[in-house]
Amino acid sequence: AEANGACLSGDWDSMLPSEAQLLASGRPILRTLHHMRRMERSLLSYDRTAWLEEEAEVLKRMEMRPFGKAGPLIVCLDTSGSMAGVRESLGKALVLESLRQAHRQQRRCYLYAFSGAGQLQEMELDLSVEGLKNLLEFLKCSFSGGTSLDGALEASARRLTEEEAWRNADLLLVTDGELRTPAEDVMGRVDQALQECGARIVGIVLAEAAGGVMEQICTELYITGDPDRTSLQAR
Repeated sequence: AEANGACLSGDWDSMLPSEAQLLASGRPILRTLHHMRRMERSLLSYDRTAWLEEEAEVLKRMEMRPFGKAGPLIVCLDTSGSMAGVRESLGKALVLESLRQAHRQQRRCYLYAFSGAGQLQEMELDLSVEGLKNLLEFLKCSFSGGTSLDGALEASARRLTEEEAWRNADLLLVTDGELRTPAEDVMGRVDQALQECGARIVGIVLAEAAGGVMEQICTELYITGDPDRTSLQAR
């Protein structure tokens, strides 16, 4: 295949060396930025003029997408005590990157920040004066509390099924993987919402292993490795 300029893609085999440097970096925030760009298919890549053969990917759920148009983005961020420290910085960086990508692609973006049972913050992320004020207030907060995914999943399912503008949204779930299994009725509503709307759940786990809960509920899963260990090695 011949290169015919540059384009944006999510393919490792055609990305520019500058994108590979982010992935090879010892700094976890740069590696996470690379994974975010790949998930959003915004890696700077060579524009190939020939056909490339790729193996077909079998998805867990059927997806429905309007041609050429990406839907909104719902971010579910774990703000429990186990996320404190380096993971907290990475989680906040991912929220900012989600807003940046959504604004660039003219997509709406909504945040659910969850910790213990009944502890759920929510806000729509945008670049309005009020939106930036709310975002800055959130970024100043420290992560603490227990971990319950039920509230964030249930709220996301309601937004998908009850609000027409969000029916084509994707869900991004950022956590360290230390999660209790959601209640059966909550998972039932989530599965129904995903099937009706053709949505997917993309998980980013800031740890060495994803854990059984994330493997069960996510359509796509990315594991960054232990940020604390990587941070020490980078020093």
